[in-house]
Parts: sequence; structure tokens; C-alpha cells
Amino acid sequence: MIPFAKQVSEIHLIYLKKTQEIVNYNIYNEYTNLIIGSLSVSEIKKAIEKSKNASATYRGFKNSKDIITKKRAYETINHELIYKLHFQTFEEYLSNFLYLCFSKFPKFMNSVDSKNDIPYDKIFNDDSSIEDIKDFMVTFRVKKIIQSNNIIEIITKIEKLFNLNFELSNEQLDMLFLTSLNRNLLTHNNGIVNQVYLHQLKLRSLTSPLKKGDDIFDVISSIEFPDIYNMFEIAKIISKKLESDENRLVKHHESML
Repeated sequence: MIPFAKQVSEIHLIYLKKTQEIVNYNIYNEYTNLIIGSLSVSEIKKAIEKSKNASATYRGFKNSKDIITKKRAYETINHELIYKLHFQTFEEYLSNFLYLCFSKFPKFMNSVDSKNDIPYDKIFNDDSSIEDIKDFMVTFRVKKIIQSNNIIEIITKIEKLFNLNFELSNEQLDMLFLTSLNRNLLTHNNGIVNQVYLHQLKLRSLTSPLKKGDDIFDVISSIEFPDIYNMFEIAKIISKKLESDENRLVKHHESML
């Protein structure tokens, strides 16, 4: 059996690897933007005409203004994708960490949901194994925790569930809250600031230069890397805490009914 601390380390390494892949992807996009930015409108038109699907795909390019607009749209889509990918990778890290802890210390699952509502087809299916059923039980509870409105609530639940204290600063939590809020706005409202977004900021006493109707990318371009670095640092804190608290988790689990 692989030691718990080593499994925690492996989960953290997976997170780091995925983060680096996203960073590399972003660098490639920036190079592409520089190349496109150095081209004249006539050169861009020439490239479009050489495309195999020029007539079908680029029918909207009727003048230079259209081309510039489409170029900006391309940049926005890539920025949005990068932002979402970083947040998704952080959520996956938390999910993997929860899956490991529940698999290693199953009694903690009772604090999430004491019911064992396993579908009958899982139990009576000849193709199902005990490992399949364990996986279902753990995955069900991981999803129940992860499906919170904001990432801060997820971290709070994790601390309470395993009696941990990650000792995150208010600044780290505020930035993570804002990152989650930005991601939700990008997903559900195309990044256009609405009253719900502003209300959530107010509830946490956070200020923003944005007002209703503004595009979130008016500020994301300047805070993107601090956002990402903040998640990176929080993941490092969580992993380190788990590794150092293994013995306490074992004893706490053994004392549970």
C-alpha cells in the first residue's frame, strides 16, 4: 500500500503538472497574438483566403474592421479559457484530495452523509465489484462537498470535516473568493458584470472598479497571474498540512464510531 503522505505528494504533483501545461498553453497563445498583431490587414486577409474552409468559415470577414473585431474575440476566448482551466484544475486538486482522504479514512464520510443510498443495480450487477461500490460511495460524497456555490465554502467544509486549519490569510481567501466569482460570471453571464456579482462582492466587503454591464476582462487582464499564483500557494499549504497531520487523522479516524 502506498503511504498516505506519498499519495498526497502525487496529487500535488499532478496539480502542478496540469498548471504548468496551462501556463505553457497560455505562452503559446501569447506568441500567436504577437504574430497576429504584427500582421497587416492585407496579410491576415491573405491567410484567410488560403484557408481550406475560407468561404464557409470566414464569411463574416467583409472588411478590416470585422477582422480586428474577430481578432479581439479570439484573444478574449483564450483568456477566458485559461482562467477557467486554472480554476477547474484547482477544483480537481481539491476533489482528488477528498477522494484520497475518504478512501483512506472512510468513517469521515458519515459526517457528510450517513445514508448509503447505493443503487440496487450497483449491488446486484454481476459486473460490479466491491471496489466499484466503494468508488461510488466516495465519489458521491466528494461531489456533494464540491458542489458548493463558492470555493471558500468548500475549503471551510474540508477544514470542519477533518478538523484541519490551513491558516489561510484573509487576503488569500478574498482573492480565491473573487476568482470563484469571476469564473461563475464567465460561465453563466459571458463575463458581463451583473447585480448578483456586485452584491456578492459587497457581502464580503470587497471593492471593484467594475459596475453593472462592464466586461470582467477589463480587470482580469491585470489580476490573472496573482489569481493563479494564489491558488498555487493555497494548494501547497493544503498539501503540506495533510502530510504533517497524517498521524492525527489516523487517530481521529480510529476513535470515530
